[in-house]
Amino acid sequence: MPSTWVPRSSTEQASRESSADISSSRRTQWFPDVYSPPFVSEYIRSINNLSAFSVKALPPPSIDFAKFVENFAGKGFLTPLPREPSGSKDVGPEAGNSQSVNTPPPSDPIDASNSDYAELGPDNYGERFAYFLEMEITKEDLINKSYNLYNVPVVSQDSSQYLIQVSIPGIRENTPMVQLGDMIKLRQIRPSPPGYLSGFTGYEYETYVYGLDRAVGYVVLRADGLWIEAGGKFNVIFGVQENRWQGARWAVADVGKALKISVSGRSKKNTKHSFLRRMLFPEKSDGRMQYTLSRGIFERQWIDKELNYEQQKAVESVLKQCYGSVPYLISGPPGTGKTKTLVEAVLQLIYVPRNPRHHILLCAPSQEAADTLALRLVKYLTPSALFRLQAPTRTFSEVPSTLMAYSHVENDMFTIPEWKILMRFRVVVCSCRDADILVQARCTNRDLGRWEKSVVDSLRGIAEDSPEFIERGESVRLHWSALLIDEAAQGIEPDFAIPLSVVAPPEEASDDDPIVVMAGDQQQLGPNTLTCTQLAISPFERLFSRALYSDHPWRRELYTQTGLNSKGSGFDLLTADGKAQMLPCLYPPFANLVRNYRSHPAILAVPSAFFYNDTLIPEATSTNRLDSWIGWKGSRGIPVKFILNGGLDESQEEGISFYNLREIQLAVNVIQSLLSPIPLTQSEIAVMSPFREQVKRLRKTLRAASLKQVNVGPVEAYQGAEYRFVIICTTRARERFLKNDREKGLGLVFEHRRSNVALTRAKEGLVVIGNPWILGRDTLWAEWMGFAWRHDAVEFEPNGHPTSAASTRRTGDKGRRDTQKRKTLPSSPGFSATATLKTFTSTLSDGSTPPVNEWEPRDCDIEASGLVSRLETALVFKSKAREGAVFGLNAGWDEDDPMFLTGIAAEEVVREQMEEEEN
Repeated sequence: MPSTWVPRSSTEQASRESSADISSSRRTQWFPDVYSPPFVSEYIRSINNLSAFSVKALPPPSIDFAKFVENFAGKGFLTPLPREPSGSKDVGPEAGNSQSVNTPPPSDPIDASNSDYAELGPDNYGERFAYFLEMEITKEDLINKSYNLYNVPVVSQDSSQYLIQVSIPGIRENTPMVQLGDMIKLRQIRPSPPGYLSGFTGYEYETYVYGLDRAVGYVVLRADGLWIEAGGKFNVIFGVQENRWQGARWAVADVGKALKISVSGRSKKNTKHSFLRRMLFPEKSDGRMQYTLSRGIFERQWIDKELNYEQQKAVESVLKQCYGSVPYLISGPPGTGKTKTLVEAVLQLIYVPRNPRHHILLCAPSQEAADTLALRLVKYLTPSALFRLQAPTRTFSEVPSTLMAYSHVENDMFTIPEWKILMRFRVVVCSCRDADILVQARCTNRDLGRWEKSVVDSLRGIAEDSPEFIERGESVRLHWSALLIDEAAQGIEPDFAIPLSVVAPPEEASDDDPIVVMAGDQQQLGPNTLTCTQLAISPFERLFSRALYSDHPWRRELYTQTGLNSKGSGFDLLTADGKAQMLPCLYPPFANLVRNYRSHPAILAVPSAFFYNDTLIPEATSTNRLDSWIGWKGSRGIPVKFILNGGLDESQEEGISFYNLREIQLAVNVIQSLLSPIPLTQSEIAVMSPFREQVKRLRKTLRAASLKQVNVGPVEAYQGAEYRFVIICTTRARERFLKNDREKGLGLVFEHRRSNVALTRAKEGLVVIGNPWILGRDTLWAEWMGFAWRHDAVEFEPNGHPTSAASTRRTGDKGRRDTQKRKTLPSSPGFSATATLKTFTSTLSDGSTPPVNEWEPRDCDIEASGLVSRLETALVFKSKAREGAVFGLNAGWDEDDPMFLTGIAAEEVVREQMEEEEN
């Protein structure tokens, strides 16, 4: 369908005569509005709103929880939880209709420390998150309706099973999100002779997804009673899948009710309610005081012999629980080994002598992250000890083959084994949402404890309403003794409430509290939400904002007070002597991992300062193996390059995604240059872009160039991954789309957490391709481009001006800075992406950006005083030392020592040397 056309700046003049009266007007260029949706006639759309007779299909098989509970508990002690049947729910009217859904207007992104967020408390936890969930569901319904398909054909696949096939290309990118068992509605449009409108049959078919192929982009639906007429087509209607939200709704209501009781004073001895309050709203009074520093030597047999001091200390703290009965938070920036630390904690809990033995629930927000945890444990645990719990909605093709032996399959679907087998597993790994399977199976600590007590009391002749039922003397033993959650900064709070409700102890279990550990990084990608509510703040980030963590003197923000937000403060890393002077204080219920085992210091310099208060210490080895690549533009030892791209971005699929052909060619050129003289394989290279159409075209171009083994994907797919060489294709080249990008959460500009993920995946080499005028709108990218400029690591367009930053500076010529008028676009003060956006919005125009070869950084980013971190300071020192400079270092310093590489020892020396050179 043709796109809607709009003028670029002003209306084109109707005639030559009228131009005399409007001297400032000119004939304008016309171009398509890439955000306009495809045209669908109002008649076809209106069919979805007509009354219809519903024809229901047979849902696919699912777990029979009623039978499971009856088999192990009997009907008299535990009954299945009352849940609504799964299906698709219409929350609001069709998108585009005159009707509207009563939803609150969008708000600005929420900060965890602001006053509005502080309103959340134990007394309103359930109500507020129930409301936020409904907002999210309403928004999801509106978005799903925007994916509706109109007047499309279907293909009969197996008429005897009522199976049909429908092409839905968007499922490749989860637009819409479709899983096995989902309900999709079809409305058949009867063909009519030419000149007449097609007719609606009056039937709406509630079909279920029996199969799907995301790579090809089709689903297999069961549509009972459907007869496909020749030439007939269908409207395909997507709705909210209730089964995806039932677990979160139930958990929020359950936890919220318990929290209310905990603050009402109705139950002084209620361990369960106190436990949930301490896990969700820990206070300083819940912590434990520390009076002496630990020796720093841990007498323990480590399973992973490569753990560093910070990782060992974190595991030791978890095992001893010396910090109190509160969540233990492991803050792990990129490449610092937070998953490694969590896996070691799991293994130590399993092998530590304890009666009864530990049974651990290990979760992650996504299936992929849960798979990673299970694959790490496969090396140490057998299928009799480790279980990968998965919902029937997951396809076999999505699961790593190694984990199939650790899963349970019946009737060609994932399910749970019988109760006795389930209880024997020492570690159960699942996604946070799939933990709801344990809730529905009545295998939570509370259900198991109450069941045990009911059976024992029945044997003793104690009635449920007798005093003995409350004061029974003995405590039941908890089955789930620990809950560990990885990538905790990526999940929403209601999802976290599901596994928390699994391990929460019953009222009778007052002796032990389960251990709760969360590992994550709130500076990387957070929860993927559709509404700007408190759901956008992960429980990991929210907990870190509480006084127990945020006011602690050993928090990361005070670990060192350098970096972009407090440049030049002069404080070094917090030493043991410094810590001792702060005692007594609360034992820190958190760990700050600081040693990066992934990246070259030049790759870490900007992210360390911008996101982590300049605390990262580079420990990676063999990061200089690509120094011989002829493509490097900068100083020796700086494996970073910024390639300016003057090509424009173009749209595909009616503006849903973008691509940049010039950028694709530049990326291919880099890869082909890399593979010739360097011992680098295709699979060690990753190319990422924030736009799926660019990803698609990159893959196609690389395959045509016999480079199909190169990894290509969206930025989100690379969180947690690492590659020797990374190419970031920023793609965006038009200013007019930046505002929409920000509103839709697209691209890399103003998306700091997505940018942080992109910038920290590379181990030995990083190349960024982009338009500097566009990237310069964002303070993070302005800092990064300034870093590249200072180290002569900028490559200009070969088809434009031949002068590069490197050549002008090496010849001693001040170049364009003196001979050419500076062309700088308005930039915002400070380092806030939100402030940048406000400045940007007020100055936005539809005009083109200047040629990329006319770009230069801001003056503050060009000069040496703009060094962004201690890591960069150390790099400058090493560079000057190689050139023969002599510094007044104390004897005994090793320039390759990790602490020295952070610049702690070198910073003042280099600063003094530069001041001497300037004078």
